[in-house]
Amino acid sequence: PALIEFSNWAYYKGRLQAAHPTWGIPTPDAAPIRFHRVNGVYEGRTNRTEARHVVKLLLFLWVQPGTVPTIGVVTFNKEQEELIEEEIARRASTDHSFRSLLEREKERKKRKCAIEDP
Repeated sequence: PALIEFSNWAYYKGRLQAAHPTWGIPTPDAAPIRFHRVNGVYEGRTNRTEARHVVKLLLFLWVQPGTVPTIGVVTFNKEQEELIEEEIARRASTDHSFRSLLEREKERKKRKCAIEDP
């Protein structure tokens, strides 16, 4: 918690809303952070199975009814981050529905940033 709080003020001007066990939980079994075992292989500082699973999770969350939650994807290294971004781009290049949802989320982020930083 202390590291997140430091980062929040040092880099995000206090605007970061970190996951908290009691924020927005609609049911007792819901959690802001979930573990998904994907049985991938960590090789060359990346895990392709994990990256593809992240893309599937994004799609799943984006098609749920109601307001789409803000989603944070955290990796332990730059190589995995880049691989996830590649997998997102690959999926967007072959799946029109995914591309539309991705663009919707990018636009939502742009609108939110424009409101917060006039």
